[in-house]
Amino acid sequence: MKIFLFNKYLPTSGGGEKHAGGIAEVLSKKHDVTILYSGEANVTLISSKLNLDLSRVKFVSFSEERNIYSQVMEFIQSNRPDIFINATYFSTFVAPNAVNISLVFFPKFNLTRKPSTYDTLVHKVGEEFFNRYDSTVRFFEGFYNEEINGNKVGRWSTANSTLLITKPFNKLKIFFKPLEGRIVRDVVKSIKIHGNKLNFSFYKDIIEIESPVKHSCGIHLKFDTFKPSDSFKNNFDSRNLGLFIRLVYIDTHDVFTKWVIKAWNSKVLGKYLTRIYVKWTVIKEYNWNRGFLEANLNISNSDYTSSWIKRIYGEKGIKVEKLYPPVDVEHFFNSSEKKNVILAVGRFFVGGHNKKQQEIIKAFKNAYASHPDFRDYKLVICGGTHPEDHHQDYLKLCKLSAQGYPIEICTDIAFSDLKAKYATAKFFWHAAGMYENEDLAPDRFEHFGITTVEAMAAGCVPIVIGVAGQKEIVSHRQNGMLWRNEQELISHTVELIKNEDLREQLSVNAIAASKQYSKMNFNHRVEEIFKEYLK
Repeated sequence: MKIFLFNKYLPTSGGGEKHAGGIAEVLSKKHDVTILYSGEANVTLISSKLNLDLSRVKFVSFSEERNIYSQVMEFIQSNRPDIFINATYFSTFVAPNAVNISLVFFPKFNLTRKPSTYDTLVHKVGEEFFNRYDSTVRFFEGFYNEEINGNKVGRWSTANSTLLITKPFNKLKIFFKPLEGRIVRDVVKSIKIHGNKLNFSFYKDIIEIESPVKHSCGIHLKFDTFKPSDSFKNNFDSRNLGLFIRLVYIDTHDVFTKWVIKAWNSKVLGKYLTRIYVKWTVIKEYNWNRGFLEANLNISNSDYTSSWIKRIYGEKGIKVEKLYPPVDVEHFFNSSEKKNVILAVGRFFVGGHNKKQQEIIKAFKNAYASHPDFRDYKLVICGGTHPEDHHQDYLKLCKLSAQGYPIEICTDIAFSDLKAKYATAKFFWHAAGMYENEDLAPDRFEHFGITTVEAMAAGCVPIVIGVAGQKEIVSHRQNGMLWRNEQELISHTVELIKNEDLREQLSVNAIAASKQYSKMNFNHRVEEIFKEYLK
């Protein structure tokens, strides 16, 4: 069978790519498997880094200059796979005329609960106001997701963006939000239809185009861009932004839609219509996300992820199978000469499910100052890095915080070196999700925790935050310790420092528990899940 696996972020070689690549490795033994991804990647290096045999797998790379989903759709329509596996984080792309399977690292969501009756009512009102506008004007390519900027709703463009207008028109107006210090005449480089440049004029916050168009068309906009992180102090937004577009008006809109646009731009009614619009788009996206899950067999990476799929979208009509990521537990070893080392492993980055290295450093410093037992210990933090300035600034902050204490920060080290550190460390700390609210931001927690399993396989006793995916891996006082706050993290560590017999027993149990996440078990589970789709 012909199988396409779509993983946009393959070049990052993270845990999600290991999970997706593991599926590709198993299926490629008997089937024609192609991995689709964005950008440039050294496939041989990635295979080695992830410890996967992808020699039978084909790879297709798509340009980062165009919308990735348009390119994938074109490729699918030309090559027609039997099975399409979407393994891209937070993607809801569905392939036509194929069996659709989704690898869900965490469900895409904009609500953490089912919509209320009030939500549904406002959504219906919003449909009456905005459906006709929404079906006529589409932000097609090169736009970021909708957001609120000040009190205005809109989308930031990239350097090259395309609006799709589905009706003929003679006059078109683009309403935008001016940004201090940026002159719009310098920002807009060109506007084209069918490759032909159009003349346009500016008036306050409007770009106006007069050009008779007899059919639906794409309006191609080219902008000069900027990075807020480079332009504004304490701004971590590293996106390349062009113009913040709020609304698009065409003279052939029906009378009601023209009134809606006029009211939306007014000071009095504008704020009320914005509230309705926001609620309408939220519920519309919720319904779309649920429809995506209903259209797929959904493979989750943990019970934690499965529980949130059910909590947000309900169980009716949604099929979920659990498949833990593969961990090369047999490649780790437990040194007989353990050192007084506490190890933490995770990429250095800000936002999302940040690994909380700063909080780990703070906890160690507090323990070092208040508990003499910690004076003989060293904290070692290992992790990959990202080139963006705000991520590098976070790494610098961690290094600065560590000064004056027995804290070692190791970045981008070879996997062989990391395995050696696992083998000789006594304890493993993990804090992703610390000080976060699980009910409001469940995606900021560890959905599974591959590094925790790696530590356990090396006999490094896990002392990890007792929430989300970590609770599935670690059983408190059986193969590790779970904590909910800094005080418990420190007290559990002190207890094990003082009780060597307990530490050794937990170490032995941790090694045994890690084996359930072996690659062999993963391979068997893949075959079991896919069996009915590969007949």
